[in-house]
Amino acid sequence: MNNPGNIFQHAHYYSPPQQRAEMLHNYITYPQVNRAIDEEFLTIWNKNKKILRNYRDQLLEYNVNPTISRHLFIQMIQYSLDVNQSQTGALEERVTALYSKVRQDLGPSLSILNPYRIPRKKLDVILKGVLELSIQDEEDPVGNRSWSDWEEVNGALSSGPSVVSLDNDRLKVFVRGRHRHLYSIEWDGHSWLEWENHGGNLTSSPTVVKTNKNSCIDVFSRGENNHLIHKRYKDGIWSEWEDLGGALTTSPVAISPDDHTISVFARNTAKQIQQMNWNGDQWSEWCETVSGQVTSAPGAVSVGNGQFYLFSRDTNGELQYTYFNGADWSNWKSLGCKIYSSPTATILNQKQVEVFAKGNGNQLIHKQLRSNKWEEAEYIEGEVTSEPSVVAFVDSRMYLFAKSKNSQLLYKSYR
Repeated sequence: MNNPGNIFQHAHYYSPPQQRAEMLHNYITYPQVNRAIDEEFLTIWNKNKKILRNYRDQLLEYNVNPTISRHLFIQMIQYSLDVNQSQTGALEERVTALYSKVRQDLGPSLSILNPYRIPRKKLDVILKGVLELSIQDEEDPVGNRSWSDWEEVNGALSSGPSVVSLDNDRLKVFVRGRHRHLYSIEWDGHSWLEWENHGGNLTSSPTVVKTNKNSCIDVFSRGENNHLIHKRYKDGIWSEWEDLGGALTTSPVAISPDDHTISVFARNTAKQIQQMNWNGDQWSEWCETVSGQVTSAPGAVSVGNGQFYLFSRDTNGELQYTYFNGADWSNWKSLGCKIYSSPTATILNQKQVEVFAKGNGNQLIHKQLRSNKWEEAEYIEGEVTSEPSVVAFVDSRMYLFAKSKNSQLLYKSYR
């Protein structure tokens, strides 16, 4: 890549209409633009080339010359690195505050885009996305993070696992074990505790979700009559198993769209995904969701504001997804990679959707939705024999679990 700092001397090559080239030369100014391009900037620039290219192409749809886009992106990232330390709060709050400063301090530079009549909402999304790259890099420097080796916890699993975080250091993993009973094991931040037996008669992998500011844990599975069964942990006490009916042909998956509601999804006898909801007081009836047949149990992740993604394997054996925007479902869309188990998903950095499933040869396949673009699949080596389960923490750590070929609990971390 050419030194990004040299772009400013080439701005005059932008041609029709000629007056815009003059605008570019006169308006794109920033007091510290002549400072040396430092290593931090180059790390962000090189690591996010694909995302920046995507933003450039979105501006190109409005006939913005790529040189102008590149020039603006450089200024914005440099500006962000100079002032970002003064921004505090959650990622979205920091991006919003930083964007306000950019519009104020770099207004003359941004005005070069005025003649292109880009819708304000569209432009805001693109420019905020550029700023977010530098903040995310500060919070989660990918170059310093990687997957650990697989580690093993003794057990006797007869299903895939399901994991939930209890706080910033503690985890609890649920599995089906001997005699079809539900078992759980906790990581207390330092070591694994003993397995606990919670009884039941499970005919599928369990799924777990937490609500009420982490004070409640709800576990679901398919029972012996293909009904949804449910057990709740609240105020230090486990409830008895509850039969919620239905006609499940796969394991269920549960998510909490907010802190007091639960949505449970499973495949029905028509090979469609059905849904049941807990509103904090009572359960709804089962209802259908998006149309289309699936060949696996679903995976799901909430992205806030009543919106979530569903994942499954399609009739061609490929990973597919649908999105619920709070009112309507999108059509199923293939992600183009073969999977050999049901998928699992989590949310990272408050925005990135991370999806995992068993791939060919018992390795895991990983797809990531970042800045509204699906990245290329990553393959994670290992001898796994079940669908995986994943959990993410606010500091961008992830923990991945699966069943080993000798029915032990496998896990690895991304940190």
